[in-house]
Amino acid sequence: MRLRRKFSCELVSGLTLWCVLLSRDLLGTTRIRVLVAWIARAQSSDDDPIMAINEPDPNVRSDLPKYLYCREGTFYFKRKIPTDVAKAFSPAKGAVWRSLGVSSVEAALEPLAEAVADFESTVTQARASNGDKVPAESRPREGKTTKFLLEAHIPALLARYEYFHLENDDALRSVLSEHEREERVQEFEYELQELRKDVATNNFSALEEVMQDLLTNEGLIAPPETNARVTLLRELAWKDIEILEAQLGRLKGIPARTPAIPMAPRLMLTVAGAFDAWKKSQTQARTIKTFAGYVEDFERLNRALPLEAISRLDVRKYVEHLSQNKGLAKETVKNHVMGLGTLVNFALKDPECRLQRNPFADASFASLSERPASEDWRAFEVNELTALFRSPIYTKGEKVEGQATESAYWTPLMGPFIGGRIEEVAQLRMEDIQCINGNWVLRIADLDEFQHLKTTTSYRYVPIHHELIRCGFLSYVAKQKLAGHTRVFPSQRNENTNRIWSNALGKWHGRYLRRIGLCDTRLVYHSYRLTFKQRCSLSGVEDEARDALTGHWISKDSAGRRYMRGQNRQYRLPLLVRAMSLLAYDELDLSHLYVKEPMAYVEEAFKMSRQGTVKFV
Repeated sequence: MRLRRKFSCELVSGLTLWCVLLSRDLLGTTRIRVLVAWIARAQSSDDDPIMAINEPDPNVRSDLPKYLYCREGTFYFKRKIPTDVAKAFSPAKGAVWRSLGVSSVEAALEPLAEAVADFESTVTQARASNGDKVPAESRPREGKTTKFLLEAHIPALLARYEYFHLENDDALRSVLSEHEREERVQEFEYELQELRKDVATNNFSALEEVMQDLLTNEGLIAPPETNARVTLLRELAWKDIEILEAQLGRLKGIPARTPAIPMAPRLMLTVAGAFDAWKKSQTQARTIKTFAGYVEDFERLNRALPLEAISRLDVRKYVEHLSQNKGLAKETVKNHVMGLGTLVNFALKDPECRLQRNPFADASFASLSERPASEDWRAFEVNELTALFRSPIYTKGEKVEGQATESAYWTPLMGPFIGGRIEEVAQLRMEDIQCINGNWVLRIADLDEFQHLKTTTSYRYVPIHHELIRCGFLSYVAKQKLAGHTRVFPSQRNENTNRIWSNALGKWHGRYLRRIGLCDTRLVYHSYRLTFKQRCSLSGVEDEARDALTGHWISKDSAGRRYMRGQNRQYRLPLLVRAMSLLAYDELDLSHLYVKEPMAYVEEAFKMSRQGTVKFV
């Protein structure tokens, strides 16, 4: 066994002091065991494994079950406390330590199981009381690369291995006697000879333990038989030969420079790291959140890869995931990929970035269809709308719990008469319900930092159809406004990964349609939008007015309109009011949903004048 490869160096902050103990009893003709403990100039760093003391934890035994630790002969349950439920475990901080009161593993198993169950119960209850809230700011994870060894990690690993040995060699040679240097030369020559034999026969088993120590110190995992593990073991042997040759040369008076301390492999720049640097130059919170979503999607799929490790295959997998699994259209997929490319281009401006190319720059979208299969939605038939509006929510007063408490009733009703996207409807604020010259309208807008539109051309006004008013929509809004709510559907929350208001509503809607027998998977909330467009055409609404009602008027033609702000480039409201008056579902009977006083509370809530116009501008 090669003892030289086994020694461990510890770097701690403090005064510069080299302490070398040469144990003469262990000297042999070709062996010298050197026990080295050294203190060098440095600042302790939690991020850099090479800057931390590698002292073994006396409480940890590798043969113990998970969460079981031993302290002075007594066994304890220990588990880290999740940050989101830390208050539930107060005054404990960081981790729970609980004595099991026994001194043998066998006796500890039963109380350990109870401790685990109690811990998980506390976490579950705490999260339930918190409403499983997500932190307010949506952002990708911070910190290190994936803990699984990648080919891209290997150069940094080997560079740090070389630094570790050569830096220690600098200190050791200064205190060796002439005789000890000669002994060390013999030791190195013997090891070099043995290493070359191993390389010649591809037998690297002697370095398995050294490699595992190296991986552990750097916080990396290399599962057996993986390509990266095999490559690291082989290249570690080659690097060992280089290091031995350098050390031998030094002992013989041939200079060999010790490199600067290399970056830890897990601190290599990732897409999330590039995002963190890029966002500091941004001022639009909405843009930052959008790009944060791109990063989170990519790293959830491909792990936190160093930029150098992102391959065309990784990008291709991401493109296919967006198209096939998330059902995004071709242009939307392009936006995601180009967004990540923007982050990498920003990183490339850093002189210290070693990346040679932007892996997202040459992504191919040729195989994607303009409309993915998931968008093969269809419009509702009138008999299907009848079944929906005769279902328990509308005829038996059935209440929905959770975030869809109010929106479950109103958003399906609004769908055929508004033609809005689900997010446009779910995110409505009170100020988006307006009365203009006596005409009640919805404003589809993104004037709130938490509101989002699919495109800037989606900003529009949509007159509220008389059927919705008869069903009591304005009265409902007025009651919510008088109750102090700022949003039309106050139970809706956007505390989710993508920060959207319609997350829970969309899930409920799909389940409810299946429950009442509308099992065609092509029927989704977007089907109302298709139904609205179809019915506009059948009702004699002009194409230009229909496009204006659905947010497509700007995008159809007239490039000059694009230079106007969304609030200004609006289709004439009187024409929209006339178009909405034409919209009819003659076969659909909603009379059972009409209310006696459809304008109840409206004047009080919206401060109306007798003429029916809003007092404020």
